[in-house]
Amino acid sequence: MTFMQKLLKQAPVNVSRRGFLSGTGALVLSTTLPVRPSKAQEAEAAAGPAVPAFLEIHEDGTAKLLSPFIEGGQGIYTTFAQVVGEELDLAPENFSVEIAPAGPPYDVMGGFRITGGSMSTRTSYELMRQLGASARAMFLAAAAQDWGVDASELTTEPGMVVHEASGRRAGYGELAAVAMDLPVP
Repeated sequence: MTFMQKLLKQAPVNVSRRGFLSGTGALVLSTTLPVRPSKAQEAEAAAGPAVPAFLEIHEDGTAKLLSPFIEGGQGIYTTFAQVVGEELDLAPENFSVEIAPAGPPYDVMGGFRITGGSMSTRTSYELMRQLGASARAMFLAAAAQDWGVDASELTTEPGMVVHEASGRRAGYGELAAVAMDLPVP
């Protein structure tokens, strides 16, 4: 008979907590999870917009995306750059993606920031698409305003707004200052 078979044939023993602790010869500690927010959650949010994702376009046409999720080897930073880039019309290699600072503006899961369960992309896919599409629309509006044409006459190429009729072209970095002052669609 194996050790496991012998162990399974034994009747359960009712041991008190005191008896268990004195019989182990070891210190056993127990703790609970805090029921209040952590210090990072209690901290004032850094100055900035109350948004769950933040996109910044630099003068050189590169983009910085602050993610509400942590990259833990599952590739979400690459995914976010691809999803936002597809809508924005900016190649993923032009993105840097970083973890957003602690605070409520970036809490997308009902007041929490959780990365796990393969939920990061699923829970933020629409948000990332809207972020990229809104930025693209703002660049089109900025170019239309700057060039005195209707936005419907404009199109984009990766990182650039194009007006085919006049041959005008402007990179997103050139239009960023004008776009920044426009309302978000």
